[in-house]
Amino acid sequence: MRSDVVESGRVKPSVRDALESTFMHGNPWGRVREKRSDWLGDLQITVLKEGDKTELLTFICCTAAYDPRVQELSRSMVTVLQKTGIDFSILGNEESCCTNEMNELGEKGLFEMAQEKNKESFGKFSFPMMI
Repeated sequence: MRSDVVESGRVKPSVRDALESTFMHGNPWGRVREKRSDWLGDLQITVLKEGDKTELLTFICCTAAYDPRVQELSRSMVTVLQKTGIDFSILGNEESCCTNEMNELGEKGLFEMAQEKNKESFGKFSFPMMI
């Protein structure tokens, strides 16, 4: 039923804009991909490059990357992981939206497209664990 509403276009403008932005920019926030890692500030963390290996891939969702109200949580998580000494990395600007919210809204096509894109991205790296 949700997918019928989305497909018919009978959604709030804010929902429509988030869907379009996710399709166009890879995130519902309408932000450019090149700014996705700005949340790091002065934190030092390894950003994986194609072929790199890491013990733990840390996937930072769109909200945690772009929403200033949540960015502190991302920075705190990095600080905690650094204190554990575990080898962890992020994809940085290469990350795409997980589209969990799009799936919940019933936008299956966008969700499936993002799943494939993320699988392709993850396949460029070697990591046994991801959070």
